[in-house]
Amino acid sequence: MNNLNQASTWGNYMTRSVSLTVLGLALSSASHAAVLVEYPFAGSLVSTDSSIYSSVSTYDVRSAAIGAADDPGTDYDDDSAISGNDGVFMRAQNTPTNTSPVGVFYHSFSMTVQNLGVGEILNLTTLDFKYYASRIDGTFSLGLYSDAVGYTGTGDKLTTTTNINANEGSTFSIDLTSTNTVAGTAFTGLTNGDTIDFRFYFADNASSINTDNQIHRLDDISINGVVTAIPEPSSAALLGLGLLTLCNRRRR
Repeated sequence: MNNLNQASTWGNYMTRSVSLTVLGLALSSASHAAVLVEYPFAGSLVSTDSSIYSSVSTYDVRSAAIGAADDPGTDYDDDSAISGNDGVFMRAQNTPTNTSPVGVFYHSFSMTVQNLGVGEILNLTTLDFKYYASRIDGTFSLGLYSDAVGYTGTGDKLTTTTNINANEGSTFSIDLTSTNTVAGTAFTGLTNGDTIDFRFYFADNASSINTDNQIHRLDDISINGVVTAIPEPSSAALLGLGLLTLCNRRRR
């Protein structure tokens, strides 16, 4: 084999090697989605998610602050307007209709990030839920807050939902990425041990307080996210060098 053929063979070998290296680095930094929180409320206040990346608290209906001692705020057999005839609730309290984070009229839960690999981060993407109210005689609404943003005022609300007429059940998907100007980067770049608390504040102008029929209801709460591997600086540099080598090789 002459020198020209040897050079060509070596060049092809190097191109394949660089290609495999670039592919390996690209795959190592790939992202994958995960359901991190999942409350179907099918007879339990425990999240049914199977993600290894989150540890989720038992959903807190705060019964001591919301209703009578014998009214735990769970309703597993009488929510026909929400799929599955299940859910959680809070009785109408004639609470402030601006759903600012005041008082005790809220439900809460938290999640803690865990089991991320070296160089991996977790980005939350959406929080989904179903919400409606039973026979509240006026405006009712819900405000979603998180300690990652703050509980100081209505400017910290991740979203507000308002229904003028009761029994109008709706499904909501709340953006937790930076495209939500309130969220900003609060839910991105999470690492092991980070804990985030979420609260649903309820509000209405119901004329009656703690009646049997006027109730805020929630169901099917879930949080979705993406686990992303961030290449080490040396790996990123090698990836860039590999891409440059491929570009130069193709030009010859």
